[in-house]
Amino acid sequence: MKTLLDRLSEIPGISEFSSKDEQDFYKFLNNSKDITTYAFENNWPYILQATRNGHYKYNFSNSIVYFTLRFKPQSKSNFVVIVNFLGLYRKEAVLELCKYLKQRKINVMLKNIDQKKLSFWKKHGFTESIKPWSKYSFRDDNSFPLHIISSETIRTRRFNKDYKRLFRKFDDVDIKTEPYNSSNDSLVKTLLSKNATFLFNKGVDQKEEIIGAHLFFFDDFIIEKIRLQHLKNGKLIGVSYLTVVNKVIFYNALFCSKEKDLMKYLLYCGMRYATTTFSKVKFFSLQGSENKGQDFFKKRYNPSLSIEKTHVILK
Repeated sequence: MKTLLDRLSEIPGISEFSSKDEQDFYKFLNNSKDITTYAFENNWPYILQATRNGHYKYNFSNSIVYFTLRFKPQSKSNFVVIVNFLGLYRKEAVLELCKYLKQRKINVMLKNIDQKKLSFWKKHGFTESIKPWSKYSFRDDNSFPLHIISSETIRTRRFNKDYKRLFRKFDDVDIKTEPYNSSNDSLVKTLLSKNATFLFNKGVDQKEEIIGAHLFFFDDFIIEKIRLQHLKNGKLIGVSYLTVVNKVIFYNALFCSKEKDLMKYLLYCGMRYATTTFSKVKFFSLQGSENKGQDFFKKRYNPSLSIEKTHVILK
């Protein structure tokens, strides 16, 4: 009996990729039509994060599809997860890949579909996902909307009133944000492990999944990145990872010491640093949330707009 990988190997145009494909990703992105440029899936670190269970791509007619695999031992529900698709004929590329997958009885989940564009995929046989991705989240990282914050909001601190009061208190603390020094890698790995344990105990996700989702922080091959460190009285208390794409900055990761309200302030510090350093940036894109608490945390920054995303499946 052929395995999922055996069946995939029969499809022309499929290959594995590595972080060295980053430049091609942005070329395809710039040649894409009908995309929302500040949607969170449109940056390379997200692709690495979302495909950490297997990095695969499908090339078709000046377009590309990025996908990964989901395995459930002793189950017939192993499937392909498409995390982004770019290029001149990006939708056609997805449909072509799905044709091959359907012939081989491989189920497909297509992630990050704008609710406003759902009708197109329904016309082609997709249905909106109704089963939980895992026990921790209904729609993975997009159970709740993506929030987009304008750089003007960051500059003027036009946030929710309680955040304004909170940040004024932190302003009196000696906290500095500066470019990351890789000599702190061991400290950051310890910090990441502690954060993963904390989030696991809160019921957010498995510890190993949280760590695996953030290993791109240490990937020196990634070109377009901003790594920052946050210091309190000279001591490392957190790090941030951002990606600049044209006039948009994507906030890929932030983990810090466990201290009440510290993460809220450090997220602001990261955006403030980027706003000052990259004057052409107009928007900050925050990844969709997995629970109500995360969503509430992000909405307090007064986003200019939000994008409702969903996942669709094809069986």
